[in-house]
Amino acid sequence: MSFKDFPAQQPAVELLQRSLARGRLAHGYLFAGHELDDLELLARTLAKTLNCQQPVKRGGVAVDCCDRCLVCQKIEHGNYADVHWARPESKSRIITIDQIRDLMKEIQLKPTEAEFKVAVIVA
Repeated sequence: MSFKDFPAQQPAVELLQRSLARGRLAHGYLFAGHELDDLELLARTLAKTLNCQQPVKRGGVAVDCCDRCLVCQKIEHGNYADVHWARPESKSRIITIDQIRDLMKEIQLKPTEAEFKVAVIVA
């Protein structure tokens, strides 16, 4: 999926794309709402856009992913080394301290394949 596939999230998508176009992407974003699946897809799309090999560009800057290159496909299937996910491990919907510590260790290292490392915490 690319940003154009989120018509219901258009204000958030426009904010992200403006930030990307201006080179002023924040170090963290909070995606909140009732549709957890859509929010995860939006976070995945941002990760793809940051690391895409053939991104859609506006003014010479990537503002959307191609959704076809090898990196986009790896991120889509969850097997890209520089995108990390932390999800609750039990029905109690709690992310443990050990999970966050592991995530912090991974994020502190340099990227292995991409320009950007991305961490997504799903709660």
